[in-house]
Amino acid sequence: PYITSFNLSGTIVTISVTNGVAGGPCVLWQSTNVTLPLAQWTPVLTNTFDGSGSLTLSTNIGVPGNMQEFYILSQ
Repeated sequence: PYITSFNLSGTIVTISVTNGVAGGPCVLWQSTNVTLPLAQWTPVLTNTFDGSGSLTLSTNIGVPGNMQEFYILSQ
């Protein structure tokens, strides 16, 4: 999957994704340390790709005061 857009409005993060497996699962992982192994990242949202392999994730996961937050998708 590929992130096609990312928007942060206050603490609301909205991410649009394409090129996923139609009907397949998607997990959004978050970390403040990009060098950690994925097993140490936090899963913050799960969803399912639509029939064309796209989805939009929107959730209140932004943390005020964090200088950096990193996100990665997995299926």
